[in-house]
Amino acid sequence: TSITKALPQPPTLREHETNNDHIAALDARLANLSLRRKNISRVIHDLTIVRAVDNPLVTTLAERREAERKVKGLEEELAEIGQEEHDLGMRMHRARKRVEREEGGVGVDAIWIKRVTS
Repeated sequence: TSITKALPQPPTLREHETNNDHIAALDARLANLSLRRKNISRVIHDLTIVRAVDNPLVTTLAERREAERKVKGLEEELAEIGQEEHDLGMRMHRARKRVEREEGGVGVDAIWIKRVTS
């Protein structure tokens, strides 16, 4: 199987898309990207640890070069995921601000300061 294979959407993401809840859908996609990032980081770690402890007499130069290419490809994919996470985070921030503005400025992020005088 290929690492770049498009996987089906998780059930939570499909559920939010049908409910038209934009912020929840963005949050589910962000959670999915976070899980992918953790999995890819684990694979990169495993490949680099194995490469570091391999006996040069047991592994061939071609195998080591192939592992290096895989790590480089995974690091590029990790960078793409980081960029996607940033973009989704910005979209989620804008969506929350839009909802807060539509509600009249009263929301979770609104801070009210009351001056106390005696």
